[in-house]
Amino acid sequence: MGWGYYRIYPKHSEARCDQNGIKTNPIRPDLVRKEYKGSGLDYLLVGCEPDTMFQPGEEPEGFRWWWWDNSMMPHLRYVNSTNPTGSKWWSRITYCGWSMPQHTRVDVTQRTRINRRLELLSRGDITEIADMGWLCGHKKTQTQTRINLCIQRTQSSLFLS
Repeated sequence: MGWGYYRIYPKHSEARCDQNGIKTNPIRPDLVRKEYKGSGLDYLLVGCEPDTMFQPGEEPEGFRWWWWDNSMMPHLRYVNSTNPTGSKWWSRITYCGWSMPQHTRVDVTQRTRINRRLELLSRGDITEIADMGWLCGHKKTQTQTRINLCIQRTQSSLFLS
């Protein structure tokens, strides 16, 4: 799957296909600009390579798009009981922007839905997404109690604890 825009056809369960359900390549921003008003469709943006997208804030007026990303949730990509192979199953999708709008109210049902999914996938090991910040083998998020110092040299680093 390449980076760029894909048309979203409401009849299909997958966004990276054409009207007949056949997988397709992404559409370049110049073509999207020409067709979006007449198409009536929303678009899915995969990735954030500058030449495959409109620059932030330069999207055409009325352009409806979703951004599919997973880079902001590394704790869901590491090997753990909900993701034993470290696959990129979890994604973040935003609408017409790079993050939630400033005055958006948090929908508690979404957090509940995610927590139920984590509990199911981990067989009860993880019940709250906030407890996944560990990354270093800790079961729960813990306060750092050691003082660490990193002194950079020209060719290597020296770590002191």
